Amino acid sequence: MEYNAAVRHYTSAIDKGPAAPLLFTKRAAAFISMRQQAQALKDLDSALQLDATFVQGFILRGKLLRQSCSLEAAEVDFQTVLKLRPGQKVALKEVDSTRLVAKLLGVLRSMPLTVGSADVVKEALRQLYEEAPDCLPALLVEMQVSTLHEDWDSVVALTGKVLKAQPHHLEAMVLRGRAYFYLNDMDTSKRHFGEALRFDPDCDAARKAFNRVKDFIKKKKRADDAIAEHKWAEAEGLYITALHVDNDHRLGNRELWFGLCRSRYQQSRYATAIEACNNVLILHAGHLDARLLVIKSLMGQELWQEAVTKAREAAGAERGNRDVHELLQDCERKLKISLRKDHYKTLGVHKDAANPEIKKAYRELAKRHHPDKVATSERKEAESRFMEIAEAYEVLSDSEKRHRYDNGQDEPQQQQHNPFQHGQQQFHFQWGH
Repeated sequence: MEYNAAVRHYTSAIDKGPAAPLLFTKRAAAFISMRQQAQALKDLDSALQLDATFVQGFILRGKLLRQSCSLEAAEVDFQTVLKLRPGQKVALKEVDSTRLVAKLLGVLRSMPLTVGSADVVKEALRQLYEEAPDCLPALLVEMQVSTLHEDWDSVVALTGKVLKAQPHHLEAMVLRGRAYFYLNDMDTSKRHFGEALRFDPDCDAARKAFNRVKDFIKKKKRADDAIAEHKWAEAEGLYITALHVDNDHRLGNRELWFGLCRSRYQQSRYATAIEACNNVLILHAGHLDARLLVIKSLMGQELWQEAVTKAREAAGAERGNRDVHELLQDCERKLKISLRKDHYKTLGVHKDAANPEIKKAYRELAKRHHPDKVATSERKEAESRFMEIAEAYEVLSDSEKRHRYDNGQDEPQQQQHNPFQHGQQQFHFQWGH
């Protein structure tokens, strides 16, 4: 706020005239403190037009030019000071700093820009920024290094600095649009590509990038609309098509892979649904909805142990999430059911079989496997099979026991019923009524 007040104060003094070089210089100093270098340079230009021997103005302008790496112009200003005042200490020091910046910038420009050389380049940038914190060529190099590392937030920040200094810097406009595209901010991305094309309608890079953004938006919307209308097979095809727009779009493709996972899950294509959701988790390991769909797809394949393992992992990561813990309980219950004797399979009936069908199946099996009907050598095996049949009927013919069995609940502890006894080699069982 105090710098704004200073700017207003010096503006008022300048407007009242006659204009004095010192007033422009002081307002320039306030603009520099506000990081408004372009305005500061304009004021210094005005001061030096009024007084071509104004040493303080030349030194201040030369420093600004050196800090932005306008090195030839900076050198001219400092040499002008030395002509006006031979041996001027500040000017001599600034000449040395300007030539050091030129040397560092030459070294930086000679470096190969690869992922492997990034650390060396960053060290060179650090040294350069100590002398020239607003060096535009250095910002462009750093921008390219950040692009190599797909550090899109840094690219946005760096291109913002470049465009503040040069509002129509075409490379910065295009790269800024690209960064917003990969940050999944499609509207801002389109706006920057559009600005680049308005500035240069023949810019091929901006044109191709602009069309890619529009293509991605259109194809994703069609896929999202299909899934919203529960057109699962159509949505699957559309998500696959959208995934081919840009393989490097991590945030956008994460959403597409999850849509593909959902569409396949709804078609009971559980194995391929897991493949799609695993790609989501590669892009974002903490994607909860993808983890849950993997678990549900394992359940759909009746891979209960794997489902329990994945559900326990999710519950550990989401301790306060009630839905995750309920899903874990459901997995554990169904795993427990899968490990018990399958009474329906024993009687050869479906899980929705009515009581008459269960009774009929029991009677036929009991007659067939009764120990009295087999040879003495086979009687022990027949007894075991007969007991399984009787146990299955005892549970499934009782509505309460059947309900507990279907829900994975344990039976109350009681003495196991033996459907036949060994007294005098006689076997007794109930046929059911």
